[in-house]
Amino acid sequence: MAVKKEEQTESEERFNGVTIVKSAKYKRYADILTHLLSEGEQYTHSQIDELLKDALNQPVKQDIN
Repeated sequence: MAVKKEEQTESEERFNGVTIVKSAKYKRYADILTHLLSEGEQYTHSQIDELLKDALNQPVKQDIN
């Protein structure tokens, strides 16, 4: 099972953070992606979708002064 996932990851295209943020698909998430993605790293679409899913499912914290 791990071999299939590994093969799938290798066959997917990888993109750098700048390309991802400027893409039409992820344009609406540009602000959060600039925070989540590391410079110099390459990401696949499935990795980006997983990062977004985790970030968007976090509860909103409210600070009261």
